[in-house]
Amino acid sequence: MSVTDNTVLPVTVIRGLNDRVYDKRKMAALEVERIVRDLMSKNETKQVKKVIEMLVNSFALSQNSNARKGGLIGLAAAAIALGKDIGLFLSELVPPVLKSFSDVDGRVRYFACESMYNIAKVARGSMLLFYKETFDGISKLVCDPDTHVKNGAELLDRLIKDIVTESNHFDVDLFVTLVRDRIYSNNEYVRQYLVSWIQLLCSVPDIDLVPYFPHLLDGLFKILSDPNQEIRTMTQQVLNDFLIEIGKKGADFKSMIVVLLANSKSTHVATQLTALVWIQRFLELDGKELTLYCAGILNAVLPCLANENTKSDNLDTAVRTKDKLLFLLTESTETLENMYIVDMMNVLVAHIVPGTVYADSTGREYTSPNSISDTTKMAVLQWILMLHSHIPAKINEHHDKVIPAVIKTLSDSNDEVVLFSIKLLSALCIQNTEEDQANFENFLKSLVGLFKSDEKLLEKRCSFIIQTLCQHIDSENVFCTLSGILSKEEDIIFTALIVQYLNWILLTSPNLSSLRKTLKKSPETTKASTKDSKKSVEDVPKNSAKSEAPNRKGRDNKQVPDNKPMIITVEKTDDKEEDASAKGASKVFTVLYNTWCHDAVSTIALCMLSGYYQHASDVIYAISQFEITEMTLSGLDKLVQLIESPVFSFLRLELVQPNCNSALIRSLAGILMLLPQSDVFHLLRNRLECAGVVRTAERLDSSSDNSSDNEHKKMLELFNKIQIKHSKELVKLNNDSLVTQ
Repeated sequence: MSVTDNTVLPVTVIRGLNDRVYDKRKMAALEVERIVRDLMSKNETKQVKKVIEMLVNSFALSQNSNARKGGLIGLAAAAIALGKDIGLFLSELVPPVLKSFSDVDGRVRYFACESMYNIAKVARGSMLLFYKETFDGISKLVCDPDTHVKNGAELLDRLIKDIVTESNHFDVDLFVTLVRDRIYSNNEYVRQYLVSWIQLLCSVPDIDLVPYFPHLLDGLFKILSDPNQEIRTMTQQVLNDFLIEIGKKGADFKSMIVVLLANSKSTHVATQLTALVWIQRFLELDGKELTLYCAGILNAVLPCLANENTKSDNLDTAVRTKDKLLFLLTESTETLENMYIVDMMNVLVAHIVPGTVYADSTGREYTSPNSISDTTKMAVLQWILMLHSHIPAKINEHHDKVIPAVIKTLSDSNDEVVLFSIKLLSALCIQNTEEDQANFENFLKSLVGLFKSDEKLLEKRCSFIIQTLCQHIDSENVFCTLSGILSKEEDIIFTALIVQYLNWILLTSPNLSSLRKTLKKSPETTKASTKDSKKSVEDVPKNSAKSEAPNRKGRDNKQVPDNKPMIITVEKTDDKEEDASAKGASKVFTVLYNTWCHDAVSTIALCMLSGYYQHASDVIYAISQFEITEMTLSGLDKLVQLIESPVFSFLRLELVQPNCNSALIRSLAGILMLLPQSDVFHLLRNRLECAGVVRTAERLDSSSDNSSDNEHKKMLELFNKIQIKHSKELVKLNNDSLVTQ
C-alpha cells in the first residue's frame, strides 16, 4: 500500500500499531520500517519526519496503552530504517521514548527500553547528545519493580557503556555531576548502576577521573557499607583503583583528607579500614602538607586503637598511620612550631577522659567514646610527651586542661598507663621556674583530691604512685610539697590516713633512700655521730698504736718489725659544709613534722629516722595522755618490725652506746611499755636485752640529755594540739555511729 499526501501511514498500519496483540503490532512496525526506508531512498526527509511525528503524537503519546506500545515499536523500526541518517531525526525519536521510561504501564516502560536500545544501536556516538537524559532514565529503570523492565534497562545500559568507551568526546564533567547527584541513594540497584559506571570509566585509558575523585569519594565510602556483598566488592575495587591512580598521578589530597577523616569514624568495619588505609597512603605521598590535619587524623586513629573493639586489620592500619604521623611531625621541629596546636590538644585530652565533649577550629563538636582502651590512652600519653619534648612552650599553654586530664588516668587499672602518666606529669612539672613549681603544686593538690575522693585508689595505688613519682622528681620536693598541702587539709582523718601511707613509703621504698639520708643529717644525728667519733678516738689506749698482729708484711712482701707503730688518723670534715647539710635536713624534718603530727606513730618514726630521740621520747610519753587506739597499737607493732629492718640499722648500733643515746633508750623502752605482751613486745625486749640496755634505761636520768630547745617545745605543742583535734574527731565519729545504730 502506497503513502498518499493525505495519509502519512496506511490504515492497515495504523490499525496494526493500535492492536492489543503484540505480533500484529510487530507486523505493523515492520511495515513502518519498509515505508521509512523507501522514503529515505527517495530522499523524502520531510515525509519521514511526518511519519515520525505521527508515531509520536498519535501513538507514543496516546492515552491508549496499546497505542503507546505500538508507537514505541514503530519508532524503533523507523530508527532501524534510517540507519546512518538517524542523526537527522534523533531530536524527534529520542524524547518521546525517554518520556515513556516513566509510564505507569510496566509493559510500556519495557518497550521504551527496547525502543531506545534499537535507536542507540543505530545512532551510536550521536546518542551521547542525549546522555544526560538517558543516564537519568536508566538510573530509575534499574530499580523498577517489574523484572522485565529492569532487565531491559540493564541491556540498554550495557549498550550505552559500549558507546561511551568508543567515544573520544565523552563529557566527564557532565558524568560526574550526574553521579554526584545520585550517589547518596540508598537503593542498592542505583548504587550498583553508579559504581559500575565509575568502574567502567576508570578502566578507559583516555578518561582521567583523578581530578574528580574528591567529588565521588564520600559517596563511594557510603556505598561501601551496603548490605549487598557484590556491591561492596565492586565499590572496594573502585576505591583500590582510585588509590593506585592517585599514587601514580597525585591528587588534591587536602580536599579528600576531610572526606577520609569523616568516614574513618564509621561504625562499619570495611569503611573505617579503607579510610585508614587511604589516610596512611596519603601521609606517605604528601605527609608534610597533611600535618595541618594532624588533629583530625588523630581523632580518626585513636579510637581505632581499642583492641577489644577493633578488627585486627583496622588496628594494624591505625597503628601504622599513627606511627607515620608521629614520624612526620618529629622529623622537623619547624613543622610542629607552625602547627595549630589547640585542636590537637583538644583531641588528645578527650581521648584519655571518656565522654569528653570537644570542638575543632571550625566549631564542630565531637564526643569522645564512653570507654577508652588502655592502648589508646598510652598512645595519647606518648603523643603529649613527644609534643612536650619538641615544643614545650606551646604545650605549657595547655597545662590547665592537660594536667587534670592526665591525673585522672592515675586511677586506671593498668599499671603501664599509670607509670607513663606519672612520667608525663613529671615532665610537665619539672621545676625550672616558679610557674613550673606552681604547676607541680597544683598537680599534687589534684592528686591529693583524687586520693580523698577515691578510698580504694588511696589504699591500692598510693604507694605505687608516690614511689613512681619519686623516680622522676626529687623525693624531697615531692614529700615537702605534699606535706605543705596536707597541712592545710581540713579533713584531719583523711590527713592522718595518707600520712600513714607516706610514712611507710618514706621508711621502706628504695626510691626514698636519698630523702632518708638527708633526714639522717639532722643536727641531732650529726651531734651524736660527732660525739661517738670523738669518744672512739679518745678511748683508744696510747700503746694501741703498736701492732699486736704478728707477721705483718709491707708492699715489698718484707717483714715489718713489730715495734713499728700503726698510725690511726681521723679524717676531718668541712664544718661549714656539715652545718649547711644539717640545717637543710632540719628544715626538711620541720616541714614533714608539721603534717606527720596527724599520726602519732608516724611522728615517732620520723623523729627516730632523723635522730631526734629526745623528741621521740617526748612524743611517746605525750601519747600516753590520750586514749591509745587499736590503730596506734597496730602502728607501733609495724614500727617495731621496721626497727628490725636495714633502714634502722644505724639506730640499733647506737644502742650499744647507751651513755650517748639515753633518749633513744627511753624512747624504745617507752614503746615497749605501751605495747601489750605480744610477739612484737618480746621482739623489742630481746633487742634491748641483746644491747644490754634494759636495766640501763632504768638508771638513766633525763637530765643527762640536753633538754629540748624552744623549737622542739613548739613542735611538741603542735603535736599535742593536733592530737587533741583527732581525739575530739574520734569521739564525734563514735557518737555519730551510735546515733546511726
